[in-house]
Amino acid sequence: MLYRENKTIVIILLFTLIISCNKHKTYNTEEINNIRDNSVSMSLSIIGEKNYWKIYNQLDDSIKNWQDNQLKRYNEDTTKIKSQIDSVLCFNEKGNKMITTRLMSGNGSDEDVMDAIICYYGVKINNQWYFFSASTMYLPRKYYQEDIHTPLSFEKMKELAAKHIYRGYLMKNPLWKEQSGVEEYVINERFFADLTSVAWCVDCVTQEQWDAAYLEWVKDPVLPNL
Repeated sequence: MLYRENKTIVIILLFTLIISCNKHKTYNTEEINNIRDNSVSMSLSIIGEKNYWKIYNQLDDSIKNWQDNQLKRYNEDTTKIKSQIDSVLCFNEKGNKMITTRLMSGNGSDEDVMDAIICYYGVKINNQWYFFSASTMYLPRKYYQEDIHTPLSFEKMKELAAKHIYRGYLMKNPLWKEQSGVEEYVINERFFADLTSVAWCVDCVTQEQWDAAYLEWVKDPVLPNL
């Protein structure tokens, strides 16, 4: 657990450093749309549209179940906190790993001045998908707008998720030279490297060991403890 907690702290600090240097910064709309559109298009080619939205709904149902059962960090006041799963799901080439985000508007406090983007991982084991949360990107509103007491819009958070998270999903195909029949982008498998990081499981080597570790984590979907 110490490895995971330290790793999460480092990620949060890095995100905070990045966004602190970009007060009220705006991003290229065309670039953001391309990142999102290309990510969805690639995932659809891997998993298919029907399965894409089936998995999206399974994650949504899982989160609602965690809320109904008042699991740790899922006992939020939904009358004050608004959230939604981003529509961008990133799948690896084998279609057995997935990364997406949940957009969180506020923490329920009237004095709240921060929103958040939570990364979610999905793994497919024996034809069943399992989900758990990972790192959190905290978003102090003062870096993005003047009114710090009004939550960031979901559209703004989608923009930030694309710029800071999804942009690592695809990379330029080294074989692509505007050749007919050659895709411009390919999946960057390193984007999923955290799912097999020693920060999660020091002794895991085989797929069976990793699957066993994943099944342990999903018993408490709020790992690491954020």
